[in-house]
Amino acid sequence: MTQSNKIYVAGHRGMVGSAIVRVLKNQGQTNLDMRTHADLALAIAQAVGYKGTIEFDATKPDGTPRKWMDSSRLNALGWQAKVSLIEGLSVAYQDFVMPRTY
Repeated sequence: MTQSNKIYVAGHRGMVGSAIVRVLKNQGQTNLDMRTHADLALAIAQAVGYKGTIEFDATKPDGTPRKWMDSSRLNALGWQAKVSLIEGLSVAYQDFVMPRTY
C-alpha cells in the first residue's frame, strides 16, 4: 500500500480502530479518512437531499470495531475511483428511486 492510497477507517474511536489508525500513522500514512456511522448517515442524507432530522442513540455501539478498505491492488491494475463518496451515494439513491418499467 502506498502513502497516496486513501484509507477509510470507520469505528476509529474504539480500541481496535484507534490502534489501527495509530499503526497507519506510525507507518507514515497521511491520507486517512475516518468516519463514524453518524458521519456516513449524514453523508447519505446530503447525497439524497434529505432535510429531516436524524437521531442517533449514543447508548448503542457504532458498528463493528474495524472496517478497512484497501484499493491498492485495484489501483495497481490501473483502476481509480471516478466519483466521490457523496456523488456515488447520490447516483445510487437516484437509481433506487427511479421508476422501473419491466
